[in-house]
Amino acid sequence: MQQEDETMKKRHPVRFELGVWNEAEKKHDGGKLECRGLLKALKKLRVYLYGVQFVVEIDARTLVHQLNLPISDLPGSVVNR
Repeated sequence: MQQEDETMKKRHPVRFELGVWNEAEKKHDGGKLECRGLLKALKKLRVYLYGVQFVVEIDARTLVHQLNLPISDLPGSVVNR
């Protein structure tokens, strides 16, 4: 989590989070792990974020690529089951 300094318009870190994936989660591809990590962070930090406008910046090209695929091409989609 970063906060922008109002006077200098620079960002500085205000909080770091670390997590460990369980055995089932370790088998997921990079896109799913990226999305899962974001959801875990948002859930953990929700008390600080509630009612505050914020921007999520994430480098997840694989996730963007998967979301742009047709629904039948997504791995584990309901259509494929």
